[in-house]
Amino acid sequence: MNIAIRHCGITLTLNEPAGLWECELFARGSESLNQAKERIERCLSQRNKPDKKPFERFEVWFRGYGLGDCNKYKKVTVTSLTDDGQAWLTLGKDRVKESHPQNLIPVCPHNDAIVTKILALDHDIEALRDMKTKLEAKFQHWKKPE
Repeated sequence: MNIAIRHCGITLTLNEPAGLWECELFARGSESLNQAKERIERCLSQRNKPDKKPFERFEVWFRGYGLGDCNKYKKVTVTSLTDDGQAWLTLGKDRVKESHPQNLIPVCPHNDAIVTKILALDHDIEALRDMKTKLEAKFQHWKKPE
């Protein structure tokens, strides 16, 4: 004799030889009736949740590691966000997790203009360093008197 009950519109049947409560929602049975009911409720609650809107990737200016200098800027794509506020980025062929929001600057005309100026200044700084190094190489160095 099979024992069957309905819970939340789902029929649960006791498989006596196996000692399991079975239903059409699950491939394997549950050891107790309460466990089977809880599984059904969890499954149905997941089905009733509205579908999440797919994540839309977006670009940001990234300032930080992996760029040769901690103050370099590169446009990267945010591929996903974690529940704790971190962002997954594509950085070249790599994916990195960034936990510092101050390193992510929104791409917009205002920020683009600032980054362009900073990059130009970085270029000028490198040129000045090269000039300084070349000038220092021309020093006549002190020699010990004979």
